Amino acid sequence: MRFGWDRREAGGNGVARDGKGVARSAFLLLFVAPGESEEPGDQGSGTATDIAGGEGEGFGDPRGGDLGTPCSVDRPKSPEWPPCGPRLARPVAAADCSSSSSVVVVVLSSKNEAKPVDMSRIVKLAIFDGLLSFLWVFLTSCLGAGAHVIAKQLDYEGDRTGIVVGEVVVLIFAFSLTGKALGGASWNPTAPVAFYAAGAGVDTLFTLAIRLPAMAVGAAAGALAITEVMPDQFRHTIGGPKLKVDLHTGAVAEGILTFTITLVVLWTVLRGPKNGFLKTIIIIMTTLFLVSKGGPYTGPAMNPSNAFGWAYVNQKHMSQEHLYVYWVTPFIGALGASAVYRLLFARPVPKEKAA
Repeated sequence: MRFGWDRREAGGNGVARDGKGVARSAFLLLFVAPGESEEPGDQGSGTATDIAGGEGEGFGDPRGGDLGTPCSVDRPKSPEWPPCGPRLARPVAAADCSSSSSVVVVVLSSKNEAKPVDMSRIVKLAIFDGLLSFLWVFLTSCLGAGAHVIAKQLDYEGDRTGIVVGEVVVLIFAFSLTGKALGGASWNPTAPVAFYAAGAGVDTLFTLAIRLPAMAVGAAAGALAITEVMPDQFRHTIGGPKLKVDLHTGAVAEGILTFTITLVVLWTVLRGPKNGFLKTIIIIMTTLFLVSKGGPYTGPAMNPSNAFGWAYVNQKHMSQEHLYVYWVTPFIGALGASAVYRLLFARPVPKEKAA
């Protein structure tokens, strides 16, 4: 069974347009049964792997790879077909996917691009996002207990702040490497949103709509799990970020903190040193500094899914305080950081010389 797409309704090149001829977001689902063909010889020039992606560069690397293989089949030379540049693919015809079973989603962006999306890769990445979010909430809740155990083993009775900082450094390094190994999985919703807004990521609104809820669910599961297994003697060390000032002051503080860390991350990853170790060190040091400054205000979180996990445990996940302070303003801060990054650091597109 196939679901096609009327080019007359969508526009001359199969891209939905408004009155000004600007392409708007749309989705096209093509369901293809094994070996089916609408007409004899209707096999097309591409396969399901050509359209849906197959092996590619890192899915999660904001600067590499894509959700599909660009320009995987030849397009006819016609005014209806725009030039095929990097990460551009022609609109997908049903015949292109007739060789095997597949589910293909084509996301039409506002730049007149058709981006084939491999649903299996999106779902897999969302699962990894949820898993990392689960582990992040679970393990960061063990920092206090871990510092106690380490100090006891070392017969150390002094201040344990240094031990906790060391634990945080190890965790961030471990999670950064794990996220990269899992194809760009993340445990903070503001990160993929910021890269998307900065024009540096491979996500779309469609993929973000799948990934962000997965992070929130994973974080909630992590908070519930650590609450169940943490020994009574260390229960006082667990808990999420707490608002310690008035509502609006806390919201502004969380927004500024998220803006700052997001801008640093964008610059470090996209324009910073090439050495991966130095990149991670810059992000870690910035995070520790902001946590120390934001502690008297909101905790802080700088991570909506982390805050959601603990708010869910305390049945406050739908409260105005939680939504305003830990969701709305952090995303405003992240989007603001993306806008500033594009304004200050984005490389201009070189103009083509006239023949």
